[in-house]
Amino acid sequence: MKDFLLTVVLEGLEDKYSMLLSRECKIMKNRKFLGALPEQTVRQKPKPFIIEMDRQENTEEKKPSKRSLISQVEEKEHRSSAPQPHYTILREPVEGELPEFLVLEARLPGMASSKNLLLEVGEDQIVLKTRPDLFFLDIDLPYLVDSDETGAQFNRQSKVLTITLPVTGKAPV
Repeated sequence: MKDFLLTVVLEGLEDKYSMLLSRECKIMKNRKFLGALPEQTVRQKPKPFIIEMDRQENTEEKKPSKRSLISQVEEKEHRSSAPQPHYTILREPVEGELPEFLVLEARLPGMASSKNLLLEVGEDQIVLKTRPDLFFLDIDLPYLVDSDETGAQFNRQSKVLTITLPVTGKAPV
């Protein structure tokens, strides 16, 4: 039975990867593996869409998971009574007619975690809501952006949300 299973597995691998595998193998009776196995870890929870940073000097860019966390804004929703946070939008690079990226930094004092942030990115608009209604931000962008490739990081110490938006073209007037 073991020989049959081994033959089926080897033939399946050969067919899938178009390669020829050697049939010379030994079946170990009291050992399950040969050599040392490194410790394996399996992530139980998916990565959040907005990645929290512990230290401000940690500028290593983390990529969001491939699952789409950003929804396209179809129509303007009613404006909230929550105040607008202080924010800045930077062009990267500064020179040239069309930047590669827009970087939005929003200061969100009072926010403890990114779990209370709701970020919606359309092709020329950003809507940021917080729970509870501490802040509400609705911005029309000067350029078209790729919402699928947009990334966001929230620094818990400085309470700054940084959103990196890849630019795809000039926004219609």
